[in-house]
Amino acid sequence: MLRFVLLPASALLFAGCFPKGVSDTGVPHDTFGDTSGDSDTDTDADTDADSDSDADTDTDADSDTDADTDTDADSDTDADTDTDSDSDADRSPGVGELVITEVMSNPDPVDDAYAEWFEVYNASPDRLSLDGLTLSDLGTDSYVISGAGSVAPGAYFVIGRSSDPTLNGGVTVDFTLPGDSGFTLANDDDEILISLDTTLIDEMTYLDNQPAMKGHSWSLDASITDATGNDGSTWWCDGTSVFGTSGMLGTPGAANDPCTTSSTSATP
Repeated sequence: MLRFVLLPASALLFAGCFPKGVSDTGVPHDTFGDTSGDSDTDTDADTDADSDSDADTDTDADSDTDADTDTDADSDTDADTDTDSDSDADRSPGVGELVITEVMSNPDPVDDAYAEWFEVYNASPDRLSLDGLTLSDLGTDSYVISGAGSVAPGAYFVIGRSSDPTLNGGVTVDFTLPGDSGFTLANDDDEILISLDTTLIDEMTYLDNQPAMKGHSWSLDASITDATGNDGSTWWCDGTSVFGTSGMLGTPGAANDPCTTSSTSATP
């Protein structure tokens, strides 16, 4: 026999408040029969990590560093080993290095005051300075040379009383004696001494009639260019070559004529 229990409406409403599968204590249980499990948690695995990080590996390192190995070291160091020691520097002559080789003591037809001259030869391998040398004779003549310059090795040098060719007979003079030098050449006998302080460099002596004729130089033989050979009259003779504009004979500034028997005024 079926019995029906009538429940108040409030009880029915209270019972409907519990969800399916949950007891009235709020604890889940299986008595409600919905065992489908439906684990649809919908975790949505699409996390959209977007692996395209666009790292852009093109760093544009530009390996063309343009090192330019041409350092232009310029190996031409131009060391210039030319130290310019100037081995040709002038020096004063030693004994016998400057040799008297020719004398015009009695010029004609020109005046002695303009046309007297004598010649020296550099017998050394160096340039010899004439400045500071003293010209003298055994009398009172004496003059210290100043401003004459130097003589090259193996060269001749003319010292005269005038450099004017219209007055001196056309001779080329390398150094002109001042008018007040006090040094002159006698027509008969005289001497020429060349000294450096108290050191005699060279000397020569000529006697009366040496040379034998006016207008001729008294000339040392061409083969003699040393200070011993010009001692005495052995190797001296009259000049025979014409020079200048007045018809005088000699070789001023150049190698002398050879002395022959016919041209020698003095005998040994």
